[in-house]
Amino acid sequence: MKKNLQIGALLILVAFLAACEQVVPAQISDETAVQSNESNNESDVDIKISSNVSISRGDVKIIIEKDASTNRVVLTKDGKESVLYSGDRNLQRDGGNLSNLKIFSNLRLDARGKYLLFTTGAYEHVFGTLYDIEQEEEIAQFSGTDRFGFTPDNRYVYACAANAFSGEYYGEVIDLESQEKVFEIPEGEIEKYMSFEYDIACSADEDSTITFTVSSLNSRGELIKVEEIFTYPN
Repeated sequence: MKKNLQIGALLILVAFLAACEQVVPAQISDETAVQSNESNNESDVDIKISSNVSISRGDVKIIIEKDASTNRVVLTKDGKESVLYSGDRNLQRDGGNLSNLKIFSNLRLDARGKYLLFTTGAYEHVFGTLYDIEQEEEIAQFSGTDRFGFTPDNRYVYACAANAFSGEYYGEVIDLESQEKVFEIPEGEIEKYMSFEYDIACSADEDSTITFTVSSLNSRGELIKVEEIFTYPN
């Protein structure tokens, strides 16, 4: 009897260990996943990252490069290479370098190769960056979101956020020619519909409109959707 119990307990343990081996690491983005790893620096959590990602327009090429310790956004133009942004690849176990932990993704170039959009994030921290390649300077950051894009005519950039972790809720449009903000959802409209289930989506259409869809649950649990539309000239 005792021997049978021991055999049964052993079988349960084997089944448990086999199940643990099938657990998939937590997904961080389309190309990254986090898992503990015994590397050369045992105080780090190694972020497993796939091969380099690139995008190009004419003589402009943007590459997300990764090595053992660093992630970089690299610009190649007219045969010259420069590092635009860089950050730590590995998170220290005490979290001391969390502010410099950077995973780059979601590369976008406008049709002329003049402007770059990309996402920087790690765990709950995320933001978008708009960079002027010709002037070699950052134009804007879109905090708390990876929802942004160019309009079809490449004249405007739009972004929206509904981030409960960072407390950021907004929708805005930037004119690339003037590099000025030309539209934003009125703050009162956001507060009017805000709830725990609050969200903002944004998209650009071929008919010269950018639509911000504000959605929320009311006190009766009913879904409410309100559209804020920015129309720009052809």
